[in-house]
Amino acid sequence: DNRRSLHPARLHDALAAELVLDLVYPRTPAVAQAPCNRGALMMKVIDKQFTKEILLSTAFVLVALVALFAFFDLINQMEDVGTEYTLGTAFLLTSLTLPSRIYEVMPLAVLLAAVYTMARWATKSEFTVLRVAGMSPVRLARALLLPGVLLVVLTYGFGEVVAPWAARYTIEVK
Repeated sequence: DNRRSLHPARLHDALAAELVLDLVYPRTPAVAQAPCNRGALMMKVIDKQFTKEILLSTAFVLVALVALFAFFDLINQMEDVGTEYTLGTAFLLTSLTLPSRIYEVMPLAVLLAAVYTMARWATKSEFTVLRVAGMSPVRLARALLLPGVLLVVLTYGFGEVVAPWAARYTIEVK
């Protein structure tokens, strides 16, 4: 038992972390005897939950911002409807600008979603519980890497693949 080798000041932290782990992952008699890396399991669950919440928040903010910009783009095209093209063409041209709008708005959407998610976790004292369980601030920051990398790849794909194709097709439609 490595509790004996802990400094008395750290013993309280270790016992608190053990208590939190026991509450989150209770031990059954079979589990108590089998060696298990519950800390690594807890980190995977936390990373998945954090990633899921950031991605869902990003999707919500992105849809809201892109819809707002699409509405304004459609309003700007209304003066050309009837003279240069039809209402259906205006909707098509507006929808073809969406990939470039997504590319432009994605950094703002990710920032707002990450701040919102972290603020929500802070108000529910999730970060405090994680710190008591032994998670370092560096490890908490590392939890932001997975959603960050996923969103960078998605933004790159929109900026380098989808948006140029849509822009070329917009020129053909006009």
